[in-house]
Amino acid sequence: AKAFRVAARRGSGGKLRKDIVARVLPAELPRLLRGCGCVLTAADIEALLDGVPEVGVELDGFLRLVERSATRRPAAEKELLEALRALDLSGTGTLEPKILRDLLSSMGNVAAEELDEVLQGLPRNRLGRVDCRVIA
Repeated sequence: AKAFRVAARRGSGGKLRKDIVARVLPAELPRLLRGCGCVLTAADIEALLDGVPEVGVELDGFLRLVERSATRRPAAEKELLEALRALDLSGTGTLEPKILRDLLSSMGNVAAEELDEVLQGLPRNRLGRVDCRVIA
């Protein structure tokens, strides 16, 4: 609720007036959703914002958006495998651990130690590369 009030202030010139209902404008919603831990693609954001009024949403409406974003269908193994293979410039169906580490670290708030621990636990081929099928 605190983040909601901060975003509502930002949309009203920095002041949170008690005589009006606090709302978050559509332009502020993606940042606020990401701040709540929602990982969203551009298509996800577009779908979530479809139907949001120009005047924004109150707290209840925002909570419904968070719930909708949390119930997204996870990517299927085939989709994940295709996405990982697109990153495989060698065409071998494998990825260099460093590339995988850079990709994962750029996607969220993961501590470097945790990321290294996960990557160390992945099986590697004789060249030290990680098989895309294992990750998907």
